[in-house]
Amino acid sequence: MQNRFWKASRLLEIFITVVILLTLAILTIPYFKKFQCVSKQSEARMELYHLYSVQKLMQSETGSYKTMQELRKSKIVTFLPKYYQFTISNLDKENFIIEATSLKEAFVTDDIWSIDQKGKIEHLKNACTVL
Repeated sequence: MQNRFWKASRLLEIFITVVILLTLAILTIPYFKKFQCVSKQSEARMELYHLYSVQKLMQSETGSYKTMQELRKSKIVTFLPKYYQFTISNLDKENFIIEATSLKEAFVTDDIWSIDQKGKIEHLKNACTVL
């Protein structure tokens, strides 16, 4: 009789442990997803600052800002973005805006960043607040 009691109590201990672990997993998943989202956004910020530096360099060397195609053609910009697509707009001799738009498979909703010729970075649409 005592042997049955110990077997049942061990089964209960295992069941309680599994329930506690599942509860912890359920509580931490949203935080993990948010952390994952924010880490993807670091690509946008890093590459925007890189493209901003390249544009400033090109402007000092040639006197004008370049399009994304010209930068890729000259092999100054060779990165392959994983989560964002980068475009350069409002381009003239004194102004430019570089925009990073999230790729559809990277985020649930759109995530958009931009940087201008003054180096001002803006987060236009945040995909990480939706989680």
